Amino acid sequence: LRDDAKTVPTSTVALSRGERDPSCAGIAVAVRGPGGPVGALSLSGPGERFTDEAVARMETLIVAAADRITRALGG
Repeated sequence: LRDDAKTVPTSTVALSRGERDPSCAGIAVAVRGPGGPVGALSLSGPGERFTDEAVARMETLIVAAADRITRALGG
């Protein structure tokens, strides 16, 4: 675990469009426990489904879900 990973806010969303595969995209957000990051919640799929509008909807949902999981884990 990198030291700087402990400072990333739970609601920070990472977006990838075609970085590893030009036809794939994904978003992810950290899930935390009492001691810091314990994992991530992510969504991925075909890049053409990750329009700006779709990503905005996904962000709202994934951040809310990661926040609920983080609270359940005591983070």
